[in-house]
Amino acid sequence: MIKYPISVFLDTNIFIGSRYDLHEEGILFKLKKLIDDNKVRLYISNIVVRETEKHIKLDISNSIGELRKAKKQISKNISPTIIKDTGISNIFEIPCKDTVQKIAINNFRKFLES
Repeated sequence: MIKYPISVFLDTNIFIGSRYDLHEEGILFKLKKLIDDNKVRLYISNIVVRETEKHIKLDISNSIGELRKAKKQISKNISPTIIKDTGISNIFEIPCKDTVQKIAINNFRKFLES
C-alpha cells in the first residue's frame, strides 16, 4: 500500500516538456490536483524556478521571432490592408515580447503559489 503524500521533485524539463501548459486539462494542473488532494508533496528548488522562467522567456522570444518571419512571408504575397478586419489580420499585430514574457512569468508564479 502506498503511503501518502508521495514526495515529488520537479526539474525544469518537466515544465518545458509540458510547454508550460497550465490549463485544466494539462499535466501540471493534474499534478496540482494531486497536491490539493494531499496525494503528493511537491518540491521545487529556487534554481528550477529561475531556470524555468529563463526558458519561458527564451521560448516566447523564439515564438515571437517565428511570428515576425511569418508576417514577413505573408506580406510578400498579400498586403495587410486587403485583409483588414479579418481573422488573418491578427498576424500583423505582433505583441510586445516584454509584455508577453511578463504575463507568462506572472502566470507561472501564480500557478506555483497556488
